[in-house]
Amino acid sequence: MQNSSSGTIIGKDVIFEATIAAVLKKRKIHIIGVLLIITALLPFAVIPLLPKYEQCKHEYYTSQSVKEDDSIKANTICFVDGLDTHSGAITALATLAIAAFTWAILVINDQQLRHAHKVERAYLIGGGPVVINNNTPDIVCMDIVNRGKTLGFIKEVRLGVCAEEDFPKTGTVSENIKNKKLKLIALVFNKEGDYSLDDVATPYMNYPVYRAPFLHKLNGEQIGQVFYGKIDYTDIFGDSHYSTFKLKLIPRDKGGSMPLEGCYSDWT
Repeated sequence: MQNSSSGTIIGKDVIFEATIAAVLKKRKIHIIGVLLIITALLPFAVIPLLPKYEQCKHEYYTSQSVKEDDSIKANTICFVDGLDTHSGAITALATLAIAAFTWAILVINDQQLRHAHKVERAYLIGGGPVVINNNTPDIVCMDIVNRGKTLGFIKEVRLGVCAEEDFPKTGTVSENIKNKKLKLIALVFNKEGDYSLDDVATPYMNYPVYRAPFLHKLNGEQIGQVFYGKIDYTDIFGDSHYSTFKLKLIPRDKGGSMPLEGCYSDWT
């Protein structure tokens, strides 16, 4: 069969999440800036409203025997006096502002890290089945490509073929494999002593990696059947992921297989 994993799994969902993360980041930065400005200006707005402020101005004019139009000096002296009088409250307010700013920076950094993981991680896709040797046309494989930016480490490959009427109408491929509603004709582990499995899928792959060969006669009897599978893998950040596929077999000269509805929608 021909390529069935030529598409990319990095689709609208990841782009949408990346856009939302960028918008939220900008909004939070703006909110933090506004809060810091309000915190800085708050003493200038509050202190002149305090009774002691007017009392200070009155005492200043009385003791200095100056004219009331000498307001700049009076306001400055009384404002500084207000800062000194309420230094404890102002210090507490500044401390809260610094704590809020620090917390916001930590949140933004965490979001940037999560976003970076999504953008930079591996995205493995399976497809097929593919004949890799025309001398043995009954031996076919799953093909795997990595559409991500970094290495993916394959841990387990599961695949199967069944008649379309036997393929579950509800549930995802991963759920139906877990609940044993889908039979497997190949189960390959990346463990010593089991089937030899190259566990690295490099990024920006120009050609698929062929895995899990099995016997399946690709003749007219198989046309219309459903080929499905699940790949478990980890990325360079140590996070575990999986992807699945479900493809309908069609004649080889027409492409070999075609995606069913939601073919690549079941993944993490």
